Amino acid sequence: MIHELRVPLAWHWIERVRDAATAALEKASDDVREAAVMVASELAENLVKYGQPLEGEDSGKISIEVADGVLTITSDNGTSPEAAGKVLALVHAIMESPDVQALYVERLTNMATTPGDSASELGLLRIAFEGGFTLTADYQEPRLRIRAKRATHG
Repeated sequence: MIHELRVPLAWHWIERVRDAATAALEKASDDVREAAVMVASELAENLVKYGQPLEGEDSGKISIEVADGVLTITSDNGTSPEAAGKVLALVHAIMESPDVQALYVERLTNMATTPGDSASELGLLRIAFEGGFTLTADYQEPRLRIRAKRATHG
């Protein structure tokens, strides 16, 4: 079953994304549901922060799907080639790293020593480290799609 939510590029929609993720996974374990809400929130926040209108609409899309024991949360939005390049590079670094926790701690340390860094890049690291999700991303101008996947059981 796939649950899709159009997300206007406005902050007040983040709570609706959290509610939709909670409802979509009401029968899942607490661990899976909590991780999914965090991931959907992080992806929606990125969508609002960095997204651009796509297909004539000032919105992006978050979808949540559970199939064959795999939970997939996808964000789909318009963005600039520059912003997409940063996301693709970070997703690649996360997925190629033998130690995502070290990347996460390094980013937290950098944030603490460089106040005012507006692009924290922490969200994708949280998804991989805290949530235990595998990330992929692709870009076909102007569409950026980020997928986060993890097993729904053990």
